[in-house]
Amino acid sequence: MPRPPVDFKQEIVNTLSSCCELPPESVSPWGHYRRSSSDAWNLVVYMTRNVSRTNYYPKAFDRHINRLHSMSLAQLVGAFERLLKELAAVCINEISDFTLDGRLDEFSVKGSVASAHFRNSNIGSALCETDTWLNCKDINDRFRKLLADPFETGSFYVFPSGGSQQPEAERFRYELITAVFQLRHTLVHNLGVLTESDTTKLRHMLRTPLNGSQVLAPSSSNVRQIKRFLDETAQKVNERIAIRLAALLTKMHNENALIFDPAAKAQTLANSFSITTSVCGQTASPIQALVR
Repeated sequence: MPRPPVDFKQEIVNTLSSCCELPPESVSPWGHYRRSSSDAWNLVVYMTRNVSRTNYYPKAFDRHINRLHSMSLAQLVGAFERLLKELAAVCINEISDFTLDGRLDEFSVKGSVASAHFRNSNIGSALCETDTWLNCKDINDRFRKLLADPFETGSFYVFPSGGSQQPEAERFRYELITAVFQLRHTLVHNLGVLTESDTTKLRHMLRTPLNGSQVLAPSSSNVRQIKRFLDETAQKVNERIAIRLAALLTKMHNENALIFDPAAKAQTLANSFSITTSVCGQTASPIQALVR
């Protein structure tokens, strides 16, 4: 007896309709990242703990858990990319009304995409959502221009890489984040297959011998330690961007007599970045309900 026909278009529509509410942490880029990062790792912990309580075939389990490790690792990097994107959107939303120096020219968006954001008037999301945030140089260029003092080239680097780029203590992250982004490319676009091209890039990035034509099989420890590095980097980047944005708004307010309430602005930044922030001497702490 033949199988009944399937309306594949309707199945896709049904898939798009199978959604749940955003987590409460999504009001803050840092909170959103922490939630997603924890969810990715907790999936590994949950599966490992519960399978160990049953009778199972070790070889089959190893094969499946390696795939779960790869999926979780890709999700961790995806959460980090989204953090950068959401942080940039917050910065744009906070300064777009106060700048005429072309700093937003670093971002480009098609009219059809921009029009989709008119409903919620979110210029930051409109400018940031369509770009990828998986190249340290591009990320540096965007934030450097975005957070520069008025009519200056800027000196803020999310991932400083050498020369006069500061802070010097953060330079080690450039190489490592670049390698993590390449790992994400291998996991997402090649299903974990280390092609000769990927291996050559990673070999040069990390300056270490590597063999290609293999499939990544990350261990639980690999995932946990890369998560730790990304968590530390995400927290540092979030703090540094918040401090720089607050300093920029303070400078704009003091030198250009911008019309905004410093206390209210400080509270907005504190809630957005989930840290205590000061604007024009007015200090605010994040509302706990927004950062739980």
